[in-house]
Amino acid sequence: MSRQIAKIFYSLLLFSLLLSVVFASTPWFDSLKLKSTISMGSGDDCMSFVRWSCSDLGPDPQESGFNNSEGKDVAACFMDLLEVDERGNNISLSLLLTNAYPGYSVEAEAVVKNTGTIPVRILGYTIEPPDLPLEIYLEPPLSPYIDPGKEAVYTLHLSVLQIANENSVYPFNVTLQFEPWYTPLTLEFTSWKAHAYSGGCSKCGICTKEEGTVQLDSSGVKASIGFREFSEGWGWIGFVISNNAGYLVTLSKSDIVVYGDRELNSLEVFLYGGFISPGSSGVWRNVNICDMKHNMDYYGEPFPTIGDHDSITLGKNEKAIIWIYVGSEPGSLTVIVELSYPG
Repeated sequence: MSRQIAKIFYSLLLFSLLLSVVFASTPWFDSLKLKSTISMGSGDDCMSFVRWSCSDLGPDPQESGFNNSEGKDVAACFMDLLEVDERGNNISLSLLLTNAYPGYSVEAEAVVKNTGTIPVRILGYTIEPPDLPLEIYLEPPLSPYIDPGKEAVYTLHLSVLQIANENSVYPFNVTLQFEPWYTPLTLEFTSWKAHAYSGGCSKCGICTKEEGTVQLDSSGVKASIGFREFSEGWGWIGFVISNNAGYLVTLSKSDIVVYGDRELNSLEVFLYGGFISPGSSGVWRNVNICDMKHNMDYYGEPFPTIGDHDSITLGKNEKAIIWIYVGSEPGSLTVIVELSYPG
């Protein structure tokens, strides 16, 4: 397969999750079900699910602000294989939540393997539609590269919010796009998040958000983030930046270029690192954008106990994390984030 043909093929290879939440008319504990289909392309698939699991293995896990001190175990999470293609690739999974309720929160983990002969890189992902009464995002692996025969872990975080209505259906789609890849850059974006505030109430501890769509271009250092509504006029965009070189690399805030397709009323960049494991850094996993905004307004930065830097030096395989606060008038908004470091 030539590189040009491979690029065309892999740019059309989609890793898609189609999920729907169904609320019946019975009380909460008997009312909520979630059905999910996870599928990957068709025909010449070169990716396969090899392991999968849900985090609910005992007492019901809870979202931040809720608790399960009594140890109730009424909800359940199941994942099963739905479809295998003619090459033996597991291309479809189902995810089912039963007896769930507001505050119930699970993580569904899927391990995918590159069963082809060409290295691939995740090019981006989308979560649609926005403004659902669910806290949901997909956490990609720390490295977007999957070599032939290698595996990568994708984690879907899902929580049911208090404002979710009974007698309603909330379908959503998560799509990942891959492309062939050969030589990593010195510095590049390897993971990302985009959340715009879409309402909530401080009294009940709810902070709802619109998930932005993130599209990384083939350079690995430029991303386009799209918000459909941007209804409340502010949001956060985060990136993990990885040092793939075998030597020290210095990254500065001035290396981060940010602009929008219309005027940005507010723009601030915060730089953290270096980290080997961003998930345990305190500035990446399970963050709350409302708390981040409050901390920025009160302390001058979203994570005051960690402290941001004007520049940091990254060792081999170390990672930086940037959080970008953007403010603009409500309405459709596209933000471009570019790493100008000549990596």
